[in-house]
Amino acid sequence: MAEVTNAFLKSKMNQDLDARILPKGEYRSALNLQISRSEGSTVGEFEQIPGTTRLVQELDSNALLEIIGTHVDNTNKVIYLFSTTFTSTDNNQRALSSDKCFIHQLDLSTSSTAPAIKLVEGHFLNFDKRFPIYGINLIETLLFWTDNKNQPRKINVSLANPTGASSPTKYEYEPQISVAKYYPYQPIVAMNRVQSRTGAAVSTSDTVWVVKDTSEIQVGDIVTVKDKNNSTILITNIIYVVGVFATTIKVSAGPSSALPDQTYLDFSRPSMTNKKEEYVSNFFTGNVTAVAGGAVGDLITVASVPNSTFKDPVIGMLVTCSTDAAKITTGTGVVPANTGVIQAVARVSGGFTITLDVTNTLVVNNKLVIGNNPDYNSTWKGNPAFLEGRYVRFSYRFKFEDNEYSLMAPFSQIMFIPKQKGFFGLGQDTSDEDMESAYKSTILAWFENNIDSIDLKIPIPRQMDQSVISNRTLLNSYYLISDIDILYKESDALSVKVLDTVSLSSNISFTYTAYEDFVQGDVNQYFYDYNYESSKPYKTLPESQTVRVYDRVPIRALSQEVTGNRVTYGNFVDNHTAPDSINYNTSAQQKSIVFDNFTQFPNSSLKQNRTYQVGIVLADMYGRQSDVILSSNDNVLGSSGSTVFHPYTEADETANGQTFSWIGDALRVTFNEAIASRNRNYETGEPGWFTPTNPLGWFSYKIVVKQQEQDYYNVYMPGFVNGYPVTEDLERNISYFTPLFGDNVNKIPRDLNEVGPNQTQYTSSTKLYCRVNNPDIFYRTNVNKYNSSPYNIQYFPGNKGDTVLNIQTMIDGELCAIPFISGRSKGTYNDVIQTGSAQVFAQAGNGKIPWGTGPGESNGNADRAAPFYNLENNPLIAQVSMGALTTNPVGAICTDEQYVLSVVSVTNNVTYSFGSVLTIAETDPTESLLAIFWETSSSGYLPDFNTTISTQDPGVTSTTELSFTFPETLAADGTIDAAWSFKDGGGTVVTPSTGVISATILSVYSNNGTVNVTNAVPFAIVQDSADYTYELKTGPSATFWYGTNSPQDNVYQITYAVTYTPTGGDTYNSTVSQTISLTNIAPPNSIANGSRFPVSKTIGTPAINGDRLVQVNDTYILWETSLGVVDQITSFIAENGTVNAANLRSQIVYEIHTQVDGSGAVDIFEINAIKDGAVVPGLLAVKSGKTMILNKTYTIQVRAYDCNKVGVGFLFGTSSLSFTAGAQHVNQAVCNGLQTTAFNYSCTGGGEFHFRNSLSLTPTGNLPSYSGVIWGTTFYYNVAKEYSDTIVGATSNGGLNLGAQMYIIPRIVNPVNGACGTNNEVSGYFTIQYRSTSGGAWGPATTAATVTAGPANTQLGAVQIQNVPAGSTGSFTYEFDAAGEYRVLTTPLSGPRCGTPACSTDAKFTVLFGDATPGYGSQCNLGPL
Repeated sequence: MAEVTNAFLKSKMNQDLDARILPKGEYRSALNLQISRSEGSTVGEFEQIPGTTRLVQELDSNALLEIIGTHVDNTNKVIYLFSTTFTSTDNNQRALSSDKCFIHQLDLSTSSTAPAIKLVEGHFLNFDKRFPIYGINLIETLLFWTDNKNQPRKINVSLANPTGASSPTKYEYEPQISVAKYYPYQPIVAMNRVQSRTGAAVSTSDTVWVVKDTSEIQVGDIVTVKDKNNSTILITNIIYVVGVFATTIKVSAGPSSALPDQTYLDFSRPSMTNKKEEYVSNFFTGNVTAVAGGAVGDLITVASVPNSTFKDPVIGMLVTCSTDAAKITTGTGVVPANTGVIQAVARVSGGFTITLDVTNTLVVNNKLVIGNNPDYNSTWKGNPAFLEGRYVRFSYRFKFEDNEYSLMAPFSQIMFIPKQKGFFGLGQDTSDEDMESAYKSTILAWFENNIDSIDLKIPIPRQMDQSVISNRTLLNSYYLISDIDILYKESDALSVKVLDTVSLSSNISFTYTAYEDFVQGDVNQYFYDYNYESSKPYKTLPESQTVRVYDRVPIRALSQEVTGNRVTYGNFVDNHTAPDSINYNTSAQQKSIVFDNFTQFPNSSLKQNRTYQVGIVLADMYGRQSDVILSSNDNVLGSSGSTVFHPYTEADETANGQTFSWIGDALRVTFNEAIASRNRNYETGEPGWFTPTNPLGWFSYKIVVKQQEQDYYNVYMPGFVNGYPVTEDLERNISYFTPLFGDNVNKIPRDLNEVGPNQTQYTSSTKLYCRVNNPDIFYRTNVNKYNSSPYNIQYFPGNKGDTVLNIQTMIDGELCAIPFISGRSKGTYNDVIQTGSAQVFAQAGNGKIPWGTGPGESNGNADRAAPFYNLENNPLIAQVSMGALTTNPVGAICTDEQYVLSVVSVTNNVTYSFGSVLTIAETDPTESLLAIFWETSSSGYLPDFNTTISTQDPGVTSTTELSFTFPETLAADGTIDAAWSFKDGGGTVVTPSTGVISATILSVYSNNGTVNVTNAVPFAIVQDSADYTYELKTGPSATFWYGTNSPQDNVYQITYAVTYTPTGGDTYNSTVSQTISLTNIAPPNSIANGSRFPVSKTIGTPAINGDRLVQVNDTYILWETSLGVVDQITSFIAENGTVNAANLRSQIVYEIHTQVDGSGAVDIFEINAIKDGAVVPGLLAVKSGKTMILNKTYTIQVRAYDCNKVGVGFLFGTSSLSFTAGAQHVNQAVCNGLQTTAFNYSCTGGGEFHFRNSLSLTPTGNLPSYSGVIWGTTFYYNVAKEYSDTIVGATSNGGLNLGAQMYIIPRIVNPVNGACGTNNEVSGYFTIQYRSTSGGAWGPATTAATVTAGPANTQLGAVQIQNVPAGSTGSFTYEFDAAGEYRVLTTPLSGPRCGTPACSTDAKFTVLFGDATPGYGSQCNLGPL
């Protein structure tokens, strides 16, 4: 019969329409029917729903078991049952081991008596009757579910229990069933380490140690104590193994503290090596010339090779005897295979001696290769050049058996060890040759990656109870990991690539290492060692994997559904509630061997002159990460918190060889208390710490760093010219010049915006920080500058860079002519020359430049005097401002002064102050606009880390006060805080009732990393035994001052060593830290002797306290006569608020605020005037071209700023000074005039009259020669000596003091004597000489420019007082103002009167003198002494 088929493809019930108009594919109603889902011809048809059958199954015998969720798989006719016996009483409670939780599979297609298959069992499922499971889905064989209590989970039902065993073992732990996969939080380790122990006690001077097992120790290993937390037995100095023997090792130095017998030691080394090169970079050869004996340690003498590349060997070098017979003299005997490691080296004539760590089998004329590569592998097959120009990081990820991948582990630091170990001259060229190559090429050609092989140690995760996983089978079964991807990332690339995929099904094994980490404590760890040999990656990860930092799997969800091929969660919580902040402090300090960062990455260091913000990211076991958490100390005044500025090293930090002992810097984060709350809180979302029973607790931590100052260049240049390249002082100490060529043109680019077609001079936005300088030869210490040559030294730029002012070609700037001609005087640039009557331009020019005289002389040394390297190619020249450090100028001056080198074999051995030598500057970094935190390789297991700082520690872990401030006025032994206490791990304040405590200061660090504990601790603590409160004080001799660097230098982290014995308990030793910050006090500040600024005073006539205003070379300066020191200048002297005597006047900046006279404001004075060629802070002077009015009263208000008036923390004080302009008195001995008549002579002799600054009665000799003049030597008069002898107790210099003016009157007095007749005239010669300093050469004196009597500006020779008649006086008056010593030389009198014996002694030749300033002759007591 006919069949009518209606396919309800719309699968839609529609009861709104009449059945007659119902659209095709819809239906009105259905009962016990369903739409067919088949893929055949019956799709869309109604099918009858089968009836129900009652199945009786006993899932478990426990009567409390209850099914809380079901899912039916109609396709496979299977039902999945979720059941539990556990009922929680609060949301934080978890199922215990006594509770039962199951997942069963029941096959509906079989007999009702068939038992259900148990897929999973265990209380770790944490099913809860209060949390029924509503969201269950099956995708192929993967069963997903969520219950709003636990994280979403899944299992593979086909793998869970395929044999139907009664106790399934496939899924037994949370990581096996979680949808989110295990997150590998540990980075790859690039270090090998072994342990051994001492077999005898080791003193601090021992370099040969008895060690129990030396089998795995290698030469070059770094030695540390295994227990890094042992503060009493700890090696803090760098010690290398230089020899390994059967029962002993030889090391490079004794330990910093004595080591008892049986001390466990760590021997570690980087796992980055070079296996391709047979020799190290500085290898060389030498011939054996003598051999002593044949035992270990015998001396072997090796001749030096006769070339300039010869280098001394160093201890630890591997020495082999050449196996090439051609290199060995015939008849020398058997060639040893190798001759061991150098143990000692000594220089001898013509070579050196060495001792080796093996029995010596060498003979004379053996040829040694010194510097074999101990890692060399002749069968190595990698690409030796692949890593040379690459800076590579490595990571890994796990692949799981369901083809999912974990997140990527944190990437390692860059694996990089430079060629030549990063040193100039540690290759086959000398350091000078390396440096010359650098500035000529503008690059460091040898600064490439030296490594070609790396043992990448991949940490194997632990089980949830932190027991180790020791083999691949256990790793696969516990975490369901099938493969390990080795990941690779280059520094300048965004992509992440896969080097290799290692299958756990292959025959791989793990290595075991046990050590005690300073942070994580006692660590037992297995690693998979992957030997990377410079192979290329084989694939690139897609971007979705590169940017995948966490899986978007919620912490818990109420609902779940499948949409397409995606699992979708609803009503979910996707983040843990992280702490608002963490109590930690950040500082930048030198790396320490106590941490592993030096061993792993010996050439890495924290970049200086950068600001770093350090944050913490917490993650659970599955990679759900918190936001970046910052320090709770960020808002604490004076605390370093999460941000630290790491300045350039200062010069005083490199004293005593510290530059060579520096091993790099690193950020140091000090945690003051445990991170996060220990316990989970379901309501607040705080996960607590991870434990096996709290699988979603915080599992790991990671240090992240924000540093927005990114890429920069090192610029290698051929030297700097201080000022213009001329011999005159033009822009010296203001700007410097350097040529740009090669890569430097791009490193210091010109600003090419808004330039015209004819523009030749350009600006640049680049700022430079000089790091290696070529100072002038004059600055070289402990070296004879006349036996020196241009050189370079480290430079300390502070935090102020130098600005590039302009860039132009050398010709456009007319800075030097081509070709260079030395010693050319100033003139028109490359001027024309005259040839006959026609004016013809010289093709090469005459070498003149318009700025001044060119360097050098016309002596054939043009190449040595040339100011710029490569000038013949007309390079670009950059002019750069000097910045703030003009006391330490950049570059060398150009000069015409030659310095003859002592190396006589050098042809034309003349050098100048300037010469091409390597100098280095850094460009300012590119400022990134991305304020993001970058992942570091510092991460760890949080519970272990918290154990170290745990608040549950019964010992002392903190204090009641975490930070203090104190002013710079606080005296030594002053109280910072009078009463604070220590707290134990539980937060209880320690008192006599809780136990016995003692504490001492262990260390003090400032924020810049400087260790402040030396011989004198800057702080002290005093215990009150009555209540165990403590007083924090400054040290017995410690005072402080607040300067520009105080935000770094004077924020101190004090660490206390505390010993605490709780009542009835054990004794605990711990360390606790506090932050102490110095605060600023404004200058001036009241002290016992008055203001720190000078009080108002009157200076001039009349004088107050002997103060004067003195004119010196058109400049008026304050002169303090009361100080008793002739050359002491009185300045405005402000003190910066501190009680630190050494820095009372440090970093004070003076500025004139107002200056007035009686009529109003004036502009006459300047502050910080120049004295003796140097700026004197606070020195008041009259501006050039300005004058003062004598007897006019002026009032000047000066402000003194501390901290160099920079930053946000500087303060200032104000002071006024009133004075009346006047002149200076001469020294009192000069002012008081002639003290004796003994210096009166006549025809019988002449003599010397001295104005000296000593009491010597010895004539100074060196009398001048004038035609027909013979100086007398009969008499000698010393002004200072006669004044001292005449006025009891008086002492005064006899010379002319600075700023004063004296007169000298040589005169002849010829009295009337009747016995002498009428023809009685007399005559005589004199001269006046001058020298600026005692002991200097005498020369003719020159009179003052301005005089009240006598000639001005006149140089005196031999002067005759001629024909003075009887009854008359003949004289000359002169005034002098040049400070220094004078002498008057005279001849015997001559003339008719001298011919009469009875009259020859009547006429007298004498000298008068005194203060030339009108009115000052009666004020001698006001003159200086």
